Order: sequence, then structure tokens, then C-alpha cells
Amino acid sequence: MPTQKIHLAIQQHYARVKALGSKVGETWGEEAIHRFRVEVKKLRSCLRLAGATRTGLKSRLPRKLHTFYSMTGVVRNLQLQRKGMAEAALRLDKPLPSPCMAVLEGRIQTAITMVKEYMEVNNPLGHARAEWQVAIRRHEEARGITRFLEERRDNLMSGVPFPDEAGLHAIRKVMKDILHVWPCFPDKETVLLLPDSWRSKGKLYSCTRRLGEFHDSCIKLQLLQDIHFISAMEDNAQSLLEELRQLWFHDREEKREQLRHLLLPGWAPGKETSFGLGNLRTESYELHVD
Repeated sequence: MPTQKIHLAIQQHYARVKALGSKVGETWGEEAIHRFRVEVKKLRSCLRLAGATRTGLKSRLPRKLHTFYSMTGVVRNLQLQRKGMAEAALRLDKPLPSPCMAVLEGRIQTAITMVKEYMEVNNPLGHARAEWQVAIRRHEEARGITRFLEERRDNLMSGVPFPDEAGLHAIRKVMKDILHVWPCFPDKETVLLLPDSWRSKGKLYSCTRRLGEFHDSCIKLQLLQDIHFISAMEDNAQSLLEELRQLWFHDREEKREQLRHLLLPGWAPGKETSFGLGNLRTESYELHVD
């Protein structure tokens, strides 16, 4: 007997992706981009779940939609850096040199222009795939959900060394995947496939929020390791940029420490032997977009 949970979830999320995606270009506002990207992530998670059923459903986003999603991610990260600079200036009670915001504004407008040009020659929101209309048989759905969770279980197991930046981001994506498809789970027993510490939807949500805050801190710090941005600043701005760097570095390490205790409850200083801080890329303002 076929079940409708997974394929209905895919159709519903895709309908929201199209609705929210069409609104992005109206304002290019932070909230509009954020809501669109969250909905794409939910669709992507449902497609991964469908792919785990091995019924022929493709587990990836349509190519043009994925490109559009990635391009809006660049805009989102630049907007995050702009907002982060304004907030940091308030915390330091110092005015930002005009070139700081001017460079970011220029980058944001360039990124938006590139998205607009892409949208003019492509239809990134596309059409629903025919396979998304096909219900999955109950036994295939059950095996798929089991396979989906088992593939992600090892990523949630506590261990040493503590993950670096890339590892923490991978854990966040695993947790988000699980949360996004939670409504597709047939019963409460399903979550018993997860490690004991992560069978609570509330705890998973809380952890992904903290992981997101850590990732945002890393994105902001990338700006101050970008040689193109630094070289565009006048000499009198360098001391303020150093204060910003120290502020954001402290924020990032504070969040890392919170995550260390959240992900490794039994951890104590000196317990680990091979943990090293993750390195932020410094070659350019080439932003990480998940």
C-alpha cells in the first residue's frame, strides 16, 4: 500500500519554495532571502529522505534551483557581514569608517546583479518533477526512513577530537535534515534509531540554533581575513578593524566552548589530545554557502 507522507511533503515544500522564491526579487531583503533558503533546505531534506527509499527519486535539488539557492546564499552572507559590522560598531561605541560599509554595499549590489542576470536567462524555480507525484509504498518508506537515520547516526555520536569548523557545520546539516523530515516519521519509536542524546526534537532544535550562531560568527570573521577588503581600508581604519576582529574572535570562541559542552557533556579542559581550531579561508571573500 502506498503512503503519501514523503511525496506530499516534497510537493508542499516545493510550492512554498516557488512562492517565496518569487518574492526574493521584490525587495532582496534579508528576511525574504532567509525564508526562501529555509524552505529550500526543507525541500532538500525531504528529497534526501526520498532518495534513501531507493525508489528512483532523485535526492538532489533541480540544478537551476540549486544554483539560484547558492547565489542567494552569497547575498545572505554579505548581508550578514554588513549587519555584523553595524552591530559591532555599536558594541564598541565607535563609528565605522565609510569605506567599510561602502565596500560591503558594493559587493551586495554586485551579487544581486549577478542573481538578476541569472534569473533573466533561466527559470530557476522551474516545475515539479513528475516523480514527485508518485506515492511511495509503505515498506519502502519504512526502509528508507531507517536507512536515512542510520546514515546520519554516526555523525551525531560524541567522540574526540572535537570537530573543527567544517565538522560542526556538517553536524548542523545532519541535525537540520532530521528536523526537517521529522513529520514524516511514522511513530515515536522511529527516533530510537538516533543516539540517546539526540532523540529530543527540542534538543536538536536548540543545538542547531547554537551551531547556526557559531557558523554566522565564522562568516563574519572571514571578512577580516579577506585581503581585498583589508587593502581597501585607509590606515586610520586598521585599529578599528583589529578591535572588530578581536570582538568577533571572542564571540566565535565563546560559542565554540558552548558547543563543546553541549556536544561533549563529559568534556573537561585538557581531556582532548588532538583537537585543533578550524582554519578560516583567507584567500578572498569567497564565502562558504551550504
